Amino acid sequence: MDFTYHYSQTQETFRAEVAAWLDAQLSSGNSPAVDVPQTKDRPSFLDLRRALGGKGWLAPSEPVAHGGMGASQGEDVILAEELDRRGLGWLQDRGTGFLTLAIHAWASQPRLTDLIADINRGRVSIWHTCITPQEMDAASEERPPGCLDITASEDGDDYVLNGHAWFAGPAPTPDYLWTLAHLDGEVSGDDGPGEDGPSTTISLLVPAGSKGIASRDSWRLVEDGPRQVGFDQVRVPRSLLLGPKGEGWALMHSALNAGPETAAPPTLGPAVVRLQEYADTATRNGALLIEDLVIQQMVMDAYIEGRVARLFKTRDAWMRASGQKTTYQPAQTRMWQKRAARRYSQTVRQVVGVYALLDKKDPRAPAQGEFELQQRKIIASIDPTGVSGSDADMIAWHLGMTKGHEKPTAQS
Repeated sequence: MDFTYHYSQTQETFRAEVAAWLDAQLSSGNSPAVDVPQTKDRPSFLDLRRALGGKGWLAPSEPVAHGGMGASQGEDVILAEELDRRGLGWLQDRGTGFLTLAIHAWASQPRLTDLIADINRGRVSIWHTCITPQEMDAASEERPPGCLDITASEDGDDYVLNGHAWFAGPAPTPDYLWTLAHLDGEVSGDDGPGEDGPSTTISLLVPAGSKGIASRDSWRLVEDGPRQVGFDQVRVPRSLLLGPKGEGWALMHSALNAGPETAAPPTLGPAVVRLQEYADTATRNGALLIEDLVIQQMVMDAYIEGRVARLFKTRDAWMRASGQKTTYQPAQTRMWQKRAARRYSQTVRQVVGVYALLDKKDPRAPAQGEFELQQRKIIASIDPTGVSGSDADMIAWHLGMTKGHEKPTAQS
């Protein structure tokens, strides 16, 4: 039985169009470096993202009126595949998609309708409060994470925000911050206890240029890691409240759990393909690595785990497309992907050896340093925010991965 998905001639014609356009963008220099796509040089990153958005390719499944292209089930998969093949899959940022998914409920307001279109066209960039996988697993829709350190007080027609939190997003600098905050003086039995007692969590869309907002340039293992943002008497109009009071955490939680995906994932991740190509061409003791039976098995295991991840993602996409409610399924998919990524990291070290730890600056680095980058990303995924004093923060500082203002202090 053939389980391979076969594209129609029309879809293959669309693939050729996408491939030709992307290759032209890459050859013209109107894109970030291909070897390390996570390094987001500001002008080229924004130019490419806006160019994609202008064609409706950032959010292909969205209607044309909302900045998408109204893509068919196969077209959005083709886009994801062609972007992944060129190391540009991160341009279709899921965090931004989370926001558009969440605010669709209030799309009757013209301001939010226009904002959705601007986001999908790449004209507006969003950072959202960074909820780590550990917090997501420990929390529920009703109980927000205890680490949220932003408080909001009501003052006339505004909310006044104070505190700090970690934010993630696709751009070097954001236009808006999708922010969660504990509302002072409010009590909600559904929101769980805050630091000093019960509180209500609200969700706000905060203009990033507001007075009192400061972003700290912290040490990070990967360039596109979360950033810490501080709020000092930041005034936000009530009109920028997303959803009712007390439902801020539930809104973000549901969006993160049911975030937009392509109708079906790409056939195989570029990381697995990269490992296969390395084993097929590299030699050790005069023989190709792939001829070693143990290495054959390790590479095959990585391939199988990639296919299993695709099956999980295909199931989730099918359930959403057929109108079925997902419950544990998205969490199960994320758990498999996280564990498979860690196993893949170990496999890379076994197959590639010490060369897996050479970055792109070293001419001996295989795959233009992508293996080394993947090793850092795995550490960062275990400690996503890299908070001051964390192991990831200390490693990043000592290796000089990103610029920071001060050496982190180790915590016991």
